[in-house]
Amino acid sequence: MELTDLQFERYARHLILDEVGEEGQAKLLGARVLVVGAGGLGQMLSYHLGLFQMRETSTVLLGMILLVAVVDGFSFLSRRWLNR
Repeated sequence: MELTDLQFERYARHLILDEVGEEGQAKLLGARVLVVGAGGLGQMLSYHLGLFQMRETSTVLLGMILLVAVVDGFSFLSRRWLNR
């Protein structure tokens, strides 16, 4: 992946690092990240990952996962009770 002149200017600090370089920055630009359990620290992590201009950053709240699990369990029990 070729970096544009604007990207070279924007990521100049990343490009001069031996650990990142042009190849590493291209990988960062194409990366996808999923942050699960986004409390206070997870939200800040998601924000800072967005600053790296990654291709896609998604956040899943742990409360939402638990809510879906409870509703799924209730649905399973109610179907089981109805089909006795």
